[in-house]
Formats: sequence, C-alpha cells, structure tokens
Amino acid sequence: MKFSYNLLKKYVDLKLSPEELADVLSAKTAEVEQIDKVGGDSIMEIKILYNRGDLLSHYGMAREIAALTGDKLKSPDLNYKETKEKTSDLIKVEIENPELCPRYTAQVIKSVKIGDSPKWLKDILVSLGLKSINNIVDVTNYVMLEMGQPLHAFDYGRIAGHKIIVRSARQGEKIATLDEAKTEYELGPGTLIIADQEKSLAIAGIKGGYGSEITDSTHTIVLESANFDRTNIRKTSVNLGLRTDASIRFSYGLDSNLAGQAIRRAAKLIQELAGGEITKGNVTIYSCEIRPWKISVKKSYINSLIGAVIPEKEINKILSRICQASSAEVATKAEPVKPDNNKFVVTVPTYRPDLQTPEDIIEEIARIYGYENIKPVPPAMSIYRPAESRTSEDWDIEQTIKARNLMKNILKGLGFAECYNYSFLSEKAKEVFNASNAPEIANPISKEAKYLRTGLIPSLILATEKNLRFSDSVRLFETGNVFTQKGDEVEEKEIIAGAITGKQAFIELKGAIESFLRQLGVDDAEFSDITNPNYPTRNWYHPARVAEVQIGEETIGLIGDLHPHIKSELGLLRRSGYEGRGIRPDLEVAQFSLLVVPLVKAMEEELEFEPIPKYPAIIRDVSLLVSKDVKISEILNRIEDADTNGIVQDVDVFDIYEDNPDVPEGKKSIAFHIIYRSDNRTLTDEEADKVEQNIKKALEQGLGAEIR
Repeated sequence: MKFSYNLLKKYVDLKLSPEELADVLSAKTAEVEQIDKVGGDSIMEIKILYNRGDLLSHYGMAREIAALTGDKLKSPDLNYKETKEKTSDLIKVEIENPELCPRYTAQVIKSVKIGDSPKWLKDILVSLGLKSINNIVDVTNYVMLEMGQPLHAFDYGRIAGHKIIVRSARQGEKIATLDEAKTEYELGPGTLIIADQEKSLAIAGIKGGYGSEITDSTHTIVLESANFDRTNIRKTSVNLGLRTDASIRFSYGLDSNLAGQAIRRAAKLIQELAGGEITKGNVTIYSCEIRPWKISVKKSYINSLIGAVIPEKEINKILSRICQASSAEVATKAEPVKPDNNKFVVTVPTYRPDLQTPEDIIEEIARIYGYENIKPVPPAMSIYRPAESRTSEDWDIEQTIKARNLMKNILKGLGFAECYNYSFLSEKAKEVFNASNAPEIANPISKEAKYLRTGLIPSLILATEKNLRFSDSVRLFETGNVFTQKGDEVEEKEIIAGAITGKQAFIELKGAIESFLRQLGVDDAEFSDITNPNYPTRNWYHPARVAEVQIGEETIGLIGDLHPHIKSELGLLRRSGYEGRGIRPDLEVAQFSLLVVPLVKAMEEELEFEPIPKYPAIIRDVSLLVSKDVKISEILNRIEDADTNGIVQDVDVFDIYEDNPDVPEGKKSIAFHIIYRSDNRTLTDEEADKVEQNIKKALEQGLGAEIR
C-alpha cells in the first residue's frame, strides 16, 4: 500500500528521513518494499499485515510511527459549522442485514458547488495511484487515504423516497458500476447492496453504481460512511472479480467507530472546498456499539515472558503511546494505562482488535521497546542428577529419546529421507484409505484437515508421489502419533513408517527393515503371513504381497506393497507415454509401519555379543525354480530342516525373478547365498557338499523345486 511521506508529516512531527523511517518500520511494524521519489515527495510502498487494519491509512500509520518514535501525534480537524436543519428530517436509513452492516452513518450536505479539486488535492491523489474526478469524489477518496475509511457520496435528489436501505441483493438483480465501461454485474442473495425504495445504488463496501452518482448539476449530497462484515465483502469481491481500494480495506476489518470520525472529516473538507452547508447531526444506525476494553497484565509476567527487566516508567510510556485514543469519539475518562502495585490495567482503543490477551500486550511492549535492546540470555536448564541417583522415570525418558533418535539415524543411513507431515486427513483421503475410525475434528482449519490421521502411510504415499517428479527412486520415512476412534475415546500410538519405490521395492524394503532391526539389536524379529486379517491398516497393503513383522509372539507392524486400488483412486499410476505426475507402471511402491513402543522395549533387553569367528566360512549359491505360490519362509524352513549337522550359519536371498521371459509361466526364480561355518573347526568342501545335497533334495522333494 502506498504512503506519502509528506502527508505522514502532517500528522506526526517526523525527525527521520524517508530511508530512516523505512528502516524503523521494516524492523518493528511492516516491511517497506520500496521508496519512489515523486515531485518533492517520497512515496513508500508498505506491506501491511492482515491483522493490522488500523495501518491502512496515513493517520493510522502516523499513529504507529508516533508510538515507535515517541514523536508528537496531531489529530485531523473534525470541526465544522452546522445548519439548524436536522439530518434526520432529510434522510432515513434502514438496515435489513445488521449482521453484515454493524454501523451505517449518513450525512446530508446542501448547496455544494461541483468543480475541480485544488492542485494540492489532485497531486496527492495522483501520487498515490488515484484519479481526480471532482471535488466531492476527490474528498471521499482523500479521506479514505488519510483515515482509512472508505466513503461514498450520493446525489440526494436521485435517492427515491429519500431513504437508504442496506439489504441483500435479490436473485438476478443487476447493477452497472461507476467505471468508464459501465460494467454490469449480476448479483445474488449473498451480495450486500445499498438501495433506495426503487433501485440498487451501490455494491456495499466495493463500488458505487450509476443512477445516483455526483454530477455537475448536483447541489445536495448524502455522504455514506459505514462498517461492513469483512468476510462478506471479501467473498463478494472474489465472486464478482471486483477488487477496489474500498474492498481491500473492508477485507482487513475496520474499526466501526472510524465511520463516525471519517464522515466528520469529509464533511469538514467538503465545506472548505465546495462551500457546502452541513445539516445538524447525522443519522447513525448501530447493530452493536463497540467500546474500548480493558486488559490486566501482571508486571512480573511482562519481564518473565520478555526475558528482560524493562523499567516500569518505560513500560507505562510505551503502553500510553500504543493505546492513545484517535479522537474524542473513542476516548474515555479512564486513563489509557493505569498502573497499580502488581499490574498494569490497559484500556485498549477500538482500532486495535488484535490486542485481546495479556500476551498480545506484552508482545507490543517488546516490539516497541526493541528486540535489539533485549540482551540474549542462555535459557535456564535443569541438570540431571548424578547417574547413581537418577530415578527410573528419568532413565526411561532419556533412553526413549535416544532410541527414537537411533531409529531415525539408522533409516537415514539406509538411504531414507525424513519428512514431516500434518497430523490430519482430508475427506478424500479418509475415503480412499477406508479410515472409518478416524476421529473427526470439531473445528477443522480447512476441509483438507477434517480428521486426525489413523496412520502415517497416507501422507507418506502422497509425499512419495510428489517426489517422483524428480527421481524414480524415493525413500521416505516419518515418526509421529496416530489416532483411532474407539467409542467415546481416542486411542493414540506412536508409529515409525516409511515408503520406497523401485522395480523390486518390496524386496529392497524387506532387506532395509531387516538391517534396521539388526542395527537396533532386535535379533528375534520375523516376517510372517498375516494371522489377523483385521489388523489395523491391513487394507492399505496388496492382498498377496504383505507380511506381519513380529517380535516374539507380538505383531508390531506390517510391511508390503501398496494396495492397487489405492494407487488407482489417488491417480498415482502414470498413463502410458505421459511424462507428467504419477508412478511409472514398472515401479513398485512398498511401505512399512511399525509400533515404536514394542521396538524400544525390545532394544532395552540385554544384547548378546558373539565373538569374531575363528574359522573361515564356505559360501555357496543355490538357484531354483519354484511355483509362484511358494513362500520364501517355506524355503528357509526346508533349508533349516535339511541342515542335520548344524553348519548353515546364514541364508540370504539375493535375487528373485518372476513374470520374466526367461522364467516359465506360473514359476519364479529365486537365488540364495548359503553360508556354511563351524564354531570349532575348519569345514571341508566335502562336509559342505553333503549338506548342500541334502538341501537340494529337500527342496526338490518337498516343494517341487527345480535346481538350476
């Protein structure tokens, strides 16, 4: 938003240059994006934060500068002469939608002379990006820039029945707006308009319409200064594709008391520039009058939260500058700041709706005082007692943290990248992943965050798909809590989960998880067939390519391929010949999900250390063809049973082929490393050959394997 340095100086005794002022504002209030020299003025482009609607004017910015620098603030002149004729005898106002228009103020000014604006007014409007129309319209635009309140002027003689009605548009109602093209807009019931007894006059808070505008023949005008619901104005502006200086300001949310101040300021200037006669009083309709509110802040809490001791006199001075009333209309007899022995009682003016809590007040104190003036202090930390005097609870917490960090580091060492996702599910994700037991959030921040997640897999799969734009090989993991609705209660568990892609993703992931568990010191983990078809999240995995991960008798999670139905529903399958988003058809997506608590417990058990082998090993490879239905676990069991001498130390699967031209239909080719070793002697080739022959015979007879 553009601000004139010269106009700011009109309301605050500035001692800073434009460049120095830009530095102060950028550090403490709002970023000054650029400064342009226009004539003898400096025009500053300032990015106003959405919670500071009070800064959308030169007077509001001057008030902020005075608070930051301590310079004297000067108020606009709101005094003028009135006639004896009452405004209420000339114009009536009715609000049909008070929830959308909390305040509407109308002022009649008679005997105005329409003409060009003086040069100073034209220059300031043009420098700030507005076009000069005539002295009446220019005053309304100037006051909007000066005080932040959008205004509109109607030709009194063209208002049917001399009554203004604030209402919702009727279905199909149309209005031509005040622009060169006389653009016509079709309105709907959600659009708030200003109307008379016969026609619509303006789109409330956005733009005026033809039929009641100021012309050269106008001699009596009605000034409008109102406060409209910010959400309604923003929605209407978006729906109509009509963004104006007025709609921008109303979308920020304006102080309803500003309407009364701005209309007096506009009337004052019109009387000076157009010779108008201002009727007595104005017509103001309130749905709810807003008054200043009080916030109590303990002195000890201020220093505690800021982390520095600021003198009470300085705090009182800062709060007085922050909360100075902007005019007699909002001033109260109470002091802006009333200190007592233990606290400050702050009277917050209505133009600062962002100040609602003691913490808001303390943040303002720190901001104005200057973060650069707060000396950094090391945080106070409690030190653990010596190891021999620690409680078991201290030890458990520390060990759990270490275990969690170890898990993350191991997965990173295995090529996984850690990601952080939100703890929510969208409606679509809930349906696709069939998460019927996902707890629903009472006040979701958006429709994409309507439910709590029941697992980490949904977010990981979506993150995997996004990363496939850059690489066909993706390895991601995440740790976090998941939630399950059980009756009136919500069950919470900590999970570690991951997903990978590749041509043999499942085999790669199984090897990675085996290494992960070994490095954790969990040696008794096994992969087995699904024993509980109702295991949570079971339906996220491929029906035929999934296994339980067990430690002892306890199932701690699942590992397997992503269910084809989920791939399809999420649109993850890349179309043939399409090089955009999606997963290539020849790439698998595999995933795992493990409970953290059982893993930590298994890690706490005493580790068994084995000495380095004294005797060399003999390694043989065995390759065989078996039916697709034969499971790896069955083959391993046959090998173990055939080793009657107990010299098979380890068996590793290093290759699997199926659906390959070199492999017969209905078969798969599997290759193993078999490691033979004795603990008390060096094995001979004859001993290894004998056991190998037993193994091959057992596989041929028991599983119908064909040794290759």
